[in-house]
Amino acid sequence: SSRMQRNFAEKQRRDKLNSYISELANIVPMVSMASKRLDKTSILRLSAAHLRFYQTPLAASERNKVTKPTKWRPKFFNPDHVKDLLEVVDGFVLVTSTTGKIIYISPSVERYLGHQNIEMIGHSIFTFLHSADVQTVHDCFESLSRSPLQRRGDWMSSERCSFFCRIRERS
Repeated sequence: SSRMQRNFAEKQRRDKLNSYISELANIVPMVSMASKRLDKTSILRLSAAHLRFYQTPLAASERNKVTKPTKWRPKFFNPDHVKDLLEVVDGFVLVTSTTGKIIYISPSVERYLGHQNIEMIGHSIFTFLHSADVQTVHDCFESLSRSPLQRRGDWMSSERCSFFCRIRERS
């Protein structure tokens, strides 16, 4: 019957989607190294964040090592020491896209705010900010979005923006 055919086609579609999501879960490091099993939405969110990260200057320089890389850090800075640096720093590191999407947050955020880093990656920083600080941070992102990256010799630079904000603890 046509109903059985529709049910079968729908089951095939779901199975195909589940296999793609399982494949993403195995490929994306944040997902495959997660301490707990993640739901499908989290796998898709973290996969999107992973792709966003690979559009940053940091990742671009890693991808383009065969060609002339864009220098995003001083030569004396050794990326192998970043983990040691993060362990010594009393706090956590948060990296966002220019639109405010969290593309990296160090695992130590859980110690300070109660959020697991994997729960925050891929979400907008604005969902975690104190309501009184949202406009300040939004204005900073707005000013950065209007200033293009400029090449200075081998360096890529843009305007810098500093601000203080409060991030909500997990309730």
